[in-house]
Amino acid sequence: MVSKKYWKSAIDEFLTLVKQKETRSEVKILRTKFQVLPGVFSPEYSSDTAWFAGKILPLTKGKTFLEIGSGTGVIACLVALNNASSVVATDINPKAIKNIRLNAQLHNQSISIREGSTFDPIRHDELFDIIFWNHPFYYTDEKFDKNSMLEKSVCDTNYEALESYLKRGKKHLKRNGLLLLGTSNIARINIIKSMSKKEGYKTSLLAKTEVPIYRGKKTKMDIRIYSFTP
Repeated sequence: MVSKKYWKSAIDEFLTLVKQKETRSEVKILRTKFQVLPGVFSPEYSSDTAWFAGKILPLTKGKTFLEIGSGTGVIACLVALNNASSVVATDINPKAIKNIRLNAQLHNQSISIREGSTFDPIRHDELFDIIFWNHPFYYTDEKFDKNSMLEKSVCDTNYEALESYLKRGKKHLKRNGLLLLGTSNIARINIIKSMSKKEGYKTSLLAKTEVPIYRGKKTKMDIRIYSFTP
């Protein structure tokens, strides 16, 4: 069993890699090319984006879709390309907002792109068939300042953002809609399940696999998607 100390060290290494990135680059996810800007959580190094995308796409054709914390916009763009009826993508990071716009324009997709934390940019009357967030896995009690956007993409202080996602998500679901969470064994799964129960959800594990913790790293993590039904 991998220790919490090891996960913290691996996450610090990942953040160092991403912070060192100074130029735009290109990645291919599910045979589709995307641009990655500096200062954004990068699928260039992470190994979970393609798997999450592959599991989400079959659920979204003809559906209204909201992605929280879209980052580079890879999943949102792929969902739009897969003929979702509408796509909204949010992120707290202004650089990510720029990156989502870049990739939406690259693929000529109409995506509503909004800046803000969890559901802050979403109108109270907006409802969706599918809501997805590949949340910051790592639980920490460390506080980050408003400029620590990359840290916030991998770390969630006391799971405050996750708590907001679960508390507010049910209010934005259509009837029979799905509130989905991409997570891993780096996360505090017991806390996720406890928060879900507190909010009155039925929690279901939709899919699970193993991938390297990040590209080039031998240690593996399990990644999974949970569905929360109000």
